[in-house]
Amino acid sequence: SSTCQSTAHLSRGPYRSLLIPVKISMAIGTKETALAAYYSLFDSKMRYAIALWGNSSRANLDRVLVLQKRAVRIMADFGVRDSCRRAFVEWGIMTVVAVYIFEVIIFLLKGTHSKCPDTRPQHQIRPKLQSSIPQ
Repeated sequence: SSTCQSTAHLSRGPYRSLLIPVKISMAIGTKETALAAYYSLFDSKMRYAIALWGNSSRANLDRVLVLQKRAVRIMADFGVRDSCRRAFVEWGIMTVVAVYIFEVIIFLLKGTHSKCPDTRPQHQIRPKLQSSIPQ
């Protein structure tokens, strides 16, 4: 149906509100508590059905990536325009693009895609290409 959107959960409950607990835990706690808040709130919402919505459009991934970078900058105490690549590596946080690739690989390795019904015809649709060769 045309009203069905694969990215409905991205627009419901904006990701920006998930940055508030990260900011608060950074202000009153340690980096470890901020990292725990990040994984429990932001990362879990980001990973939800990413194998399905991750390929819907590049704009969806970019929108989440910008907010993910903002969360990492908050935890690393970086400025708005500072590169946060170093913090991703130091803390072992996967970017949303890396998470999408990882989840798709896991989906394929689990073999859950093979549980879908086979729609190919079960009968021979072309004649066999074996010809009898006289000996």
